[in-house]
Amino acid sequence: MTASDTFHQMVRFMHLMYQFQSTKRTNLAANAERRENDAEHSFQVAMVAWYLANKLNLGLETEKLLAYALVHDLPEVYAGDIDPHYSSAEERNAKSSNEEAAMDRLTKEFPQFEEMHKALRDYHSKKDSESQFIYALDKLLCFLNIHMINDPYYVVLQLKNNVGMLDDMKATHVKVRGCPEIKKLYRYLMNVVRRKEMAQ
Repeated sequence: MTASDTFHQMVRFMHLMYQFQSTKRTNLAANAERRENDAEHSFQVAMVAWYLANKLNLGLETEKLLAYALVHDLPEVYAGDIDPHYSSAEERNAKSSNEEAAMDRLTKEFPQFEEMHKALRDYHSKKDSESQFIYALDKLLCFLNIHMINDPYYVVLQLKNNVGMLDDMKATHVKVRGCPEIKKLYRYLMNVVRRKEMAQ
């Protein structure tokens, strides 16, 4: 492959990264009056996963953790970020099939990046401890970010659907059960949120 071929393929991949940075989530970014994007979110998941795996000496493979964290939301470039509370039933029902189609599209557009495609498939299959850890951590960080930056996400949702943060955490708790380390942190955050709600 010539330098010209590599250069143009690299530029094409960088355009995908630009799209990833443009894929907005519902929650706010820290210290900003704008919504967080998928690239920021994925970077945070990767760094926190790396930190926790080392701090807790979990014996997880760092390379897998980082790969899963970086690609776990990449299909949303084409499928979009579907918020469970601010999307239609039709959008929620189509989420899985749309993400599958997005992964197929990524494979066709970047066939040479086999490691990325394997990481995507392995993450979505939740077949190893590393993918389960990233899946559970992703759920925890969504709530923790909202709590830490005082995102009004649940203020609006409480008025709209009478759903508070603690209610949502209880409903989502099942998604972290497969990862004991994250489950402990999740329960701790639930207690923090409970005390905050009781004090209001």
